[in-house]
Order: sequence, then C-alpha cells, then structure tokens
Amino acid sequence: MQIEICSVVTCSLGEPWESALVSMANHPAAAIRIAARCSGPGEALGVALREQATVVVGDAVRGWWDRDVIQHFISAGIVVAIIGTDAPPGALSLPDSHPEALVQALQAIHAPVLVACDDALAQMPLDRGRIVAVWGGHGSPGRTTISTHLAASAQASGLRTLLIDADTWAPSVAQHLGLDEGHGLVQSVRSVSRGDSGLSHVLKSQRGVSVLVGMARPELWTEIQESSFIALIDEAASEYDLVVIDVAAPIEEDEELSFDQAPYRRNLVTRSTLTIADTVFQVAGATPVALRRAISATRSLALEIPTARANLEVVLNGAPRSRTRLREIESALTEHLEQSPIAAIPNEPLCESALWEGQLVSDAAPRSQFCQGINALTERSVA
Repeated sequence: MQIEICSVVTCSLGEPWESALVSMANHPAAAIRIAARCSGPGEALGVALREQATVVVGDAVRGWWDRDVIQHFISAGIVVAIIGTDAPPGALSLPDSHPEALVQALQAIHAPVLVACDDALAQMPLDRGRIVAVWGGHGSPGRTTISTHLAASAQASGLRTLLIDADTWAPSVAQHLGLDEGHGLVQSVRSVSRGDSGLSHVLKSQRGVSVLVGMARPELWTEIQESSFIALIDEAASEYDLVVIDVAAPIEEDEELSFDQAPYRRNLVTRSTLTIADTVFQVAGATPVALRRAISATRSLALEIPTARANLEVVLNGAPRSRTRLREIESALTEHLEQSPIAAIPNEPLCESALWEGQLVSDAAPRSQFCQGINALTERSVA
C-alpha cells in the first residue's frame, strides 16, 4: 500500500523539538518528509514553494509569526503550524512538542487551505454595520471635510459611528477634529496582527465621534499589511453601526516592494477599502479642473476595481449657489458618468474658519445649507 507523504519545512533551526522531529521523520513509518530546515519565515516560504511542501512548522519563541506573515503562507497554499497553545491568527496550534505527537499532528493535517478559509468565513459576523468609503480624485475635492462631517452627523443621529483615517498619502482627520496626531491606524493594525483587538486605540472627538486617527508621518504606510487591515475593518463593522473610512486618491495597483520578507503596496489600503465598502462616496469638486479629475478617476475605478464602481455614488462638494451652473455640472456628470450626484453640498465659507479652530461647521452653524446637505447624505449612507 502506498503511503501519502506529508512534506514539511521547519522554521526554528537549532531548537530541541526541531532536531527531535527531524530524527523521528527519518523512520519510514513516520510518513512525513522534512524538505528543509530553515532559520526564518522568508527562507521557509521560498523553500516551501520550491519543494512543494504543504506545512511549515515553527514556534512563537522568536516572535516572527503574526497574522500578516502567516497570510503569505496561506495565500500560497501552505499551512503554518506553531508549537504551543497560543498560535497567532491563521496558524494551527500544536500543543504537544513531543516528536511522536508532532508527527501524528502533521499526519492529520488535510486540505489545510480549504479548512482555513471555511473557518474564516464562519467567524465573519453576519449582522454587521455598514462600511462607507469616502474617496475622490486627485487634488483636494474635500474627502476629509465630507468624511468628518458625515461621521459627526451620523453619530448625532444616534448611530454608533467610527471614523477611520486610512489616507496613506496625506492623513488629516486628526487636524480637522482638533485631535492629537498619533499612530492610531498603525497601532491598531499591529494589534490585530498579534491577534488582539484593534479598537483599543480609538479616540473620542469633542462631539463624541469615535475616531481612529491616521499616521503622524505618511512614510509609516509600510507598517500596514492587507490582511490585518481588512481584519480591523471587519472588527469595526461588528462593533459599530456605521464605519466611515477616509481614503487617499491613488488606486493603481502599485508594484510590490519587498523589504526583508513581506511585500508592501502603498495603495492597498485604498484598494481594500473600496473593495469591501458597502457604499463608495466619490467626492467631486465643482470647478472645471476638479470635475475633469472626478470623471477621470471614476473611469479608472471602473477598470481597476469594477465592484467598487458598482457601489459608487457621486457627492458634489462646493456646489455653486447658481442653479443654472449647478444644472450644468449635474448634466456634465450625468453625460460622462451616466449618473447624477446624489448630493450637492454647497460651498461653505465657515469650513476654513472652523478648521482653524479644530471644529466642524455643525458646531458653528448647525442649520446651514451645508449641514442640511450632510444630514441628507447621512440618511443615504444607511439606507
């Protein structure tokens, strides 16, 4: 009878359990093959792919393993098994380090990738809050102005709301709300990567809005990995009625840059947000240049992320008070985008003075046409 051999890569060179496992694997009845003995996850991933190994075995002693590193193995169809009872998210736990117990556990691993995906789907909350991405083309169409006021309006209406600054190019939510700039998003993603809650870094604004501020320095974008960021958004949606995410303009699939072992892409936060959002509010400015950029951005979105284009709603920011000019703008958007804006937020001079004070327009003029437009947009976001 032919015995199916389990191909294994170890990733703790020199540990006592590893040497014992290698010795045990030499026995013909073990039915496992040690393809290689590696000294780190980067080497282990490369060797496992080359040798077509199905399992990588390591331990948590050296602190290498977190959600994002493990996700690279899972994406390649490789199971990560960690010695001990406290395995990181995505890894299998091998509580007994005795070599015979390890061999039996490795022999019992079947269809690892399918099992991991099924477990992940089973853990996803069925009853979650809505996720709204606030996005727009290049320039400054007013993404952060809309997102901060939208979150404040939703919170005032009784919705438990979280505002996340996920702009990896020019984060500014903290300044708009008069909050201290910190590393809220980076710290949250790190926490999720370790298997902890990412919401412990949420702050409260003066108006009671829960806020996860962005990066104090934009160059920290390399700290954010896709799997942990998505897990953070899932956690937020399970705790809040509405999650408003302010993202940057660029959406092109940028080249993966490798530092050590992990690939980094600066635009992945925007792309991931637009992909998982229930609604995408594209903020378009009302000037000729801003309108051209909005039309170009929407066409790019349709090519880059078609699912996000299907969920897109256009929000005109800085709408002129002239009804004739407003109709011209709406007509142009309808002609080129085949949809008219769902909201026309009027130009509000108080925006600049409020920003200087770290306040919102709703603090100074809650009954203004600007605030009325934002309130209508809030109703649309949860419809």
